[in-house]
Amino acid sequence: MEAKGWITLIVLVITVISSHWIASKQTRNTKKAKWIDDFRFEIAKYIALSNLVNPKTVDTLYNLSKCSFVILMLLDDRKEKHKLLNNDIAAFGIFCAQFTGSMLPEFEDRIGKITRLAKSIIRDEEKQL
Repeated sequence: MEAKGWITLIVLVITVISSHWIASKQTRNTKKAKWIDDFRFEIAKYIALSNLVNPKTVDTLYNLSKCSFVILMLLDDRKEKHKLLNNDIAAFGIFCAQFTGSMLPEFEDRIGKITRLAKSIIRDEEKQL
């Protein structure tokens, strides 16, 4: 085989490998962007539901719990911030079951902490895109 044939073969192999690598990277980025959107939506829903918390309203507590399980499934328990958010959401669920109007400052602190941590996770994940 002539040098021209070898060069053509090498270029072809490099093209196939690089196109596969680019397609894989784009797929990962698309999945990560979808995860970020899903996570952002569930956190927003969780915070909105938290504003309706009343221990006497079982439906709200049920929906809040359901939303927290979806968030739990979105989180990666190998990442420290994700673990912290998971723990904060679990503690908040217990707190909500005992909530009274006199606990409003603690309520605001807890939901603020959850919000800040979720935003931090979103920023970290967006940097990886």
